[in-house]
Amino acid sequence: MLKRSTAVIALATGLVLPGTVLAEALAFTTTDLNIRTGPGASYQRFGTIQEGDRVVVHGCLTGYNWCDVSWSGERGWVSGNYLAYAGQRYARQPIPSIGVTIGVPVVGFRPDAYHRRYYVDRPWYRDRYLDSREIRRDRRELRDARREMREERRDLFEARRDLRQERRVGSDTSAERRRVRQERQDLREARQNLRRERRD
Repeated sequence: MLKRSTAVIALATGLVLPGTVLAEALAFTTTDLNIRTGPGASYQRFGTIQEGDRVVVHGCLTGYNWCDVSWSGERGWVSGNYLAYAGQRYARQPIPSIGVTIGVPVVGFRPDAYHRRYYVDRPWYRDRYLDSREIRRDRRELRDARREMREERRDLFEARRDLRQERRVGSDTSAERRRVRQERQDLREARQNLRRERRD
């Protein structure tokens, strides 16, 4: 039950554990080391860990080239190539060479989940996540408005077409009425002529 709960917690933080055991390792940096918001030089650097500072390694990517660490109240990613084990056994050995042996888990990385958990109070978080969601929402609303406008234009076009059709039908009806009136008038005149002929 404990292993399952630990795995659930790891998944909630954006880390995907392929195994069932979650271990942490104490390490120290072998050089001044940038700590970043993700596993790669393209992610934002927000601090520099001094050479010899202790860090807690929560997990690393496959190959242990990038590791998720805690340091001085911060949580972030550093190059695993510059981390050395601080335990008694395998002391000072590079984390990539002994990570499997000491049980440092291989983890995955989901930027949105990880950043939401650890960086939601950072100034850049809104620009990257919240504002982008608002922009997507505004774009969605704009698309909806344009679609409604197209539908209204289509309805207006159909209404105009129906009106023209009705006017044509109305014109045909008027012509028919005139024709009927003319025929009636011709019939009256014919009757009058017939009566006159009879009188004569």
